[in-house]
Amino acid sequence: MADWLLAPTQILASLTGGVVLHDPLDLLTARRHALAWYPDDVWRYVLAAGWLRASQEEPFIGRTGGRGDDLGSRMLAARGVVRAAVGCRRAPHVRRCLGRAVIVVWRR
Repeated sequence: MADWLLAPTQILASLTGGVVLHDPLDLLTARRHALAWYPDDVWRYVLAAGWLRASQEEPFIGRTGGRGDDLGSRMLAARGVVRAAVGCRRAPHVRRCLGRAVIVVWRR
């Protein structure tokens, strides 16, 4: 479990995303499928930890916005969007792809 917890979702996405042009024996495909996402027990732990973090940060979105800290409020809200994407088992491999990843999740 510890090895899986050390692997960020961006690493999993970069290892398993994209097109494989030649894999006649399906060796690479099988390995990519095994690394596609966390095992169920690890996934439940990651999800619970994310919800705990969200419950601790969520009140500060309104508080920072109410005090005039628009940037801080937006940054906290963006973290929530990242958690939502990860919660749908869809993590962007780089942060600049976050908007596209969220749109793909919402269209499903």
